[in-house]
Amino acid sequence: PDDKCRPNVMLAVAMLLAPLVPALVLQPFVRPTSTLRRPSTRAASCLPAMAAIADETQVKEMRWVTGSGRVEPWATVIENIVEDCRHKKDVQVHVGCDSAIQQGKRIVFAIVVCVIQPGNAGRYYYSRHCEARTLYPVLQTRLLREVQLSLEVAEELQAEGVTVKQVHCDSNTDPSCKSTEHTKLLTGYVQSMGYQCLAKPHAWATFIADRHSRSVAHPNRMPARTGAPASSGHTSGEKARSRPRAR
Repeated sequence: PDDKCRPNVMLAVAMLLAPLVPALVLQPFVRPTSTLRRPSTRAASCLPAMAAIADETQVKEMRWVTGSGRVEPWATVIENIVEDCRHKKDVQVHVGCDSAIQQGKRIVFAIVVCVIQPGNAGRYYYSRHCEARTLYPVLQTRLLREVQLSLEVAEELQAEGVTVKQVHCDSNTDPSCKSTEHTKLLTGYVQSMGYQCLAKPHAWATFIADRHSRSVAHPNRMPARTGAPASSGHTSGEKARSRPRAR
């Protein structure tokens, strides 16, 4: 009788130990949870801060300036754009943003709203927005913030009945530029919001924003080029464009 029961006992013991075998075998190769390496990217650490800033950003409360340096409230900006769309043909509204590090401590974001009529002169408005550099430790978060600000302005325009033709993205399609690896992400972000996206080198609205994001001596006016008068706020051809930095 003892010989007949022995296989059953061994089978029961084997069944009890079966769940423990993988853990006992793999234990020398498994690192403790406390010693697991944390992700090295710094982008995730600033996402909560970006979300908090987004809640505080109010497009209507921003200081909007014409290309010629005249300060106008958001309501006036909307009124002028609506009038242009109503009385002119083929009017297009484009939104773009660029940023620049100033004094090593802050990042200046310049958002532009360009109103153009193909074949004719146009106008644009811009607003400068400063934030701490520590909130954007890597290029990806800066570019995401630029797109976020552009989309916030585009959404406000759409809410007022203004159709936004395209949102211009500051990332480049040139493989030699650092921002190329983020172009697909940013383009998808813009398109997911229902807007057409235009990336560099074709994103001309970001070229205009670039001039205002780097302006220090005259933060409320566009710095005039050497030998050229101050801008009148028109975006006709190359007159309203500057040579942007490649990134």
